[in-house]
Amino acid sequence: RNPNQNMNNISIVNSNEIHNKGNINQEIKNSNRINSDPLLNLRNLIISRGPKSIFTFQRMLAIYDRNNSGIISLDDFINIFQIYNLNIPDSEIKNIFDIYDQNLSGTINYPLLINDLIGQMNEKRTSLVEKVFNNFNKNEKGEISLKEIKQAYNPGKHPDVLNGKKTPNEVFGDFLDMLEIYREYIYNIKGGYIISINLEDFKQFYSEISLSIKDDYFFENMMLNCWNIGNNNNGLNRNNDSGNNYGYDRNIRARTGQQIMNMNNRGY
Repeated sequence: RNPNQNMNNISIVNSNEIHNKGNINQEIKNSNRINSDPLLNLRNLIISRGPKSIFTFQRMLAIYDRNNSGIISLDDFINIFQIYNLNIPDSEIKNIFDIYDQNLSGTINYPLLINDLIGQMNEKRTSLVEKVFNNFNKNEKGEISLKEIKQAYNPGKHPDVLNGKKTPNEVFGDFLDMLEIYREYIYNIKGGYIISINLEDFKQFYSEISLSIKDDYFFENMMLNCWNIGNNNNGLNRNNDSGNNYGYDRNIRARTGQQIMNMNNRGY
């Protein structure tokens, strides 16, 4: 079986060119902006660093957004690349910046950049994410709490754990890191303390995780296993905390940057 056979084709760029630049498994949202070598190079560099890389880049942009406006300057943009050790020439960083500084203000709306880098999951992956979300108990706003997400997640069944590549604690720690970074990002964009997320937020969160996962089969196993959803299971298995059989610690701390935070104490 070809692991890439289910990936979306990208019609806006020659498929051979994309293959040579690295496998890009998600459909691009905005063809005019993404169809440029500097942006594609940045996207591939982020993908090559693993699933947490896009979250870290996103968090650094949010840190430099000092007034939570979604706006960042060129100087700050260049500093982020240097701090994060993204080996891209300053001239190429400036080219990326200029793509989004269309009114020549010297600032950009960085959520547009993030959205373009992430792209869109294909239909199969989107359906799996929606299936997981719809199995949660939602509040009157149609949202699910971050606390319930944490409680329901089962790292012991993650494909990397079953394959012996990671321990349940490592998978759970990575998941909490990414969830916390995404919560901070939503806070910067929407404002207010975030304790629950809606379907669009949940899909965006998994679009970021999906970005570096080339294989649809791996993604499907990850979603069904970690959320205890199978052919004979009509919902999330909250009563049977089977993850504990794999010895992971549900009170493991999220390690986001220099901030060490116990998510239980924060109420989610």
